[in-house]
Amino acid sequence: YEIIVSNDASSDKSAAILKKYFENEKNFIVINHKKSLGLSKNINLLYSTAQYNYVLLFYIDGAWDTGDIARLAYTAYEKKADIVIGKRKKKAYSFGRKMASAMYNGLILLLFQIKSYDAGSIKIIKKELFEKIKLISSSIFFEGELIIKAKTKGYTIKALSINHY
Repeated sequence: YEIIVSNDASSDKSAAILKKYFENEKNFIVINHKKSLGLSKNINLLYSTAQYNYVLLFYIDGAWDTGDIARLAYTAYEKKADIVIGKRKKKAYSFGRKMASAMYNGLILLLFQIKSYDAGSIKIIKKELFEKIKLISSSIFFEGELIIKAKTKGYTIKALSINHY
């Protein structure tokens, strides 16, 4: 395994904390950016840096149960899935954010007849998808684009109920 953390120009002490605790860990890679790359470029950098068959996208902002990592990996292995999306049982969002999320996922379903489940959630993805699927979006829509293109190319997508705090 490897753990790759990208500090996308955080203004807090994230870089110093990561360096202090993990600079001598061989399975832990820290990437620090002086200038923010933005979500899409940052995540694409993480995927291209990864060297193993599966990549887990897990935001470390305290909103997710770390126990779901093993459940996502097991589901990918057991179900032979190319993507396993963590489907939040109940979103800990404001009403406006819930509406934006529903519209995002609803538009994917309406326009492409593809269920994205919960595009902005944690997920585990086969690394080969990033080598075989060219993503053009540079915004938050890259996750929806990935799901749409993976589904149309015949990749298997599963959803797993998870907690969201």
